[in-house]
Amino acid sequence: MSDYQVRLATLDDLEALLGYQTPVGGDLDATRARLRHDFEVRVPAERTLLVLASVAEGVVGVGRCSYIERPYEGLDRIPSGWYLQGVRVSQGWRRQGIGRALTRRRLEWLERRTDTIYYTTLAGNRPSIALHRAFGFDEIARGVDAPAAPVRADRLLFRRQRAGLIRPPPAPDTLS
Repeated sequence: MSDYQVRLATLDDLEALLGYQTPVGGDLDATRARLRHDFEVRVPAERTLLVLASVAEGVVGVGRCSYIERPYEGLDRIPSGWYLQGVRVSQGWRRQGIGRALTRRRLEWLERRTDTIYYTTLAGNRPSIALHRAFGFDEIARGVDAPAAPVRADRLLFRRQRAGLIRPPPAPDTLS
């Protein structure tokens, strides 16, 4: 196993995060503004968590989770709730446990807040599906939307449900 460290990301990591948080063909300035907003508003309000994996050479992986307020209107809409929003590991660092470590860290944080955790992915993303199934996620819907993404017939919604923690979602006025 490689020698890497999983830690909270900070505003000082913003530039290193851009390559992981910007969609292919996306606008770096828009991602930079969104991340800055996250660090200034959502992270302090405990509505977003950004973690990263680093080695001596720099950042090699990033994981994100957030509370997403989405009215559930029809079968194609995702429900409001806490979501794992992607784990990305640099090509040369995959299959070394980094994705699992980033996911574990995010789940530990989320389990102190909720008993229901969601995530979405495309049906063809077998590595992501296998990773999340290992953590107890089950598919609950197909053809759903996702934040800042159109509805796709091959987008799947997964949920991890555990009994025990009963905590209401945050009030909508506390979210940004």
